[in-house]
Amino acid sequence: ALGQASARRLSLTEQAFAFLEAAARSSSSVDDAVRATLTTLDGVGGPCRASGVFSLVKALASIGELDAAVWVIEETARRASYYNVLLAAKCKAGDFRGAHELFDEMRKGSCGPNANSWNYLLGCLLKNGRATEACDLVETMERSDHDDIPNSLTYEILTYHACKAGKMDSARQILDQLFSENLTPRITIHTAFIKGYFYAGRIDDACDYVRAMSTRDSHSTNRNYSLLAKLLHRSGRIVEAGSVLYELMEKGLRPDHSAYVTVSKGLHKMGRGDLCAELKSLFQKFIAQSAGSENQWHPLVLLKPGTVDDAPASPAAQAVVWQPPPAPAVSDGAEHLLQGPEHLGGGRPDGSWSTLEPTLADNMVGGNQMLTSSSKSFPGHVIREPPRRLMASMPRSQLLLLVSQQGKRP
Repeated sequence: ALGQASARRLSLTEQAFAFLEAAARSSSSVDDAVRATLTTLDGVGGPCRASGVFSLVKALASIGELDAAVWVIEETARRASYYNVLLAAKCKAGDFRGAHELFDEMRKGSCGPNANSWNYLLGCLLKNGRATEACDLVETMERSDHDDIPNSLTYEILTYHACKAGKMDSARQILDQLFSENLTPRITIHTAFIKGYFYAGRIDDACDYVRAMSTRDSHSTNRNYSLLAKLLHRSGRIVEAGSVLYELMEKGLRPDHSAYVTVSKGLHKMGRGDLCAELKSLFQKFIAQSAGSENQWHPLVLLKPGTVDDAPASPAAQAVVWQPPPAPAVSDGAEHLLQGPEHLGGGRPDGSWSTLEPTLADNMVGGNQMLTSSSKSFPGHVIREPPRRLMASMPRSQLLLLVSQQGKRP
């Protein structure tokens, strides 16, 4: 069976080695089972062997058989991805000393740690309140010869713990540094900021942040606005949640369906059917546009056998058929909807959304973004100095303050 799977280039997952957990609980030796398993993988070879070794290490780490996992690594290959599995397991168990020893072993050996290795250790330090050692680690990362250390995940770890400590303005400084390094933030970093502002009671700042990121990191706009609307609805500010979705759809972007349904039901229950109808009117235009796109047919030119694909074919060598267009890729911001509000059939209709005071657009600078005290490098602002590294642009004492656990949110 493994031979057939390898011939079909199928990979093995951690579930393929679930039997090892039963072996660990019984009187039989796990080491014998691991040796037999590795021998079988060596005999099969191919993709099953390559994926199987990694999954085997991961399965052993998950059941606490770290010594057996180390033996597998030594018998196969000393790779950073294998060691990172052990690092993650030790960090998850709170075994910082063991994680640090393993990390030092990687640095001294032929297999140097990669960006994920550093980030595992950094996250473990911050999770256990060891801010001073975390700053030492960041300084060491800054001196690394690798261009991808630190990476966007490093900044996300720092901002997450700053948000968790309620230090939102300090977290924004770290985010500014991420952008100055020309790194792209992951969507989860925005989730941490939006929720952090909410838990700190700074709901207006959460709105300003979402609006600012719609310009600064546009690919996250749909998710950010939809999350903001859900949080507003959850906190009882249902009309404001509807206003957020209205603003998003006026930008020509479609909100998450779950956010739209949740807010619409909330408006209907509180007797604001007029506002619910306005949201429905905008949302239905997206549905109509999608349906219209699906009904369009486009010509497909096929070359007859014997013609060269990259050479212009003669009319005699061409055959034209009509086919429906491929389904548009589903993403947070559908590209066929990124055409602005005028494409949706006009501007803001007369009604309650346009007369709400204050509207979410009142505080926008230039109609598209809000600048805060910690926002220093928005699009349109020319950065004339070279990108600065985190420790070079921020005093050590300040970074310690950012990631310290004092002043946690209630």
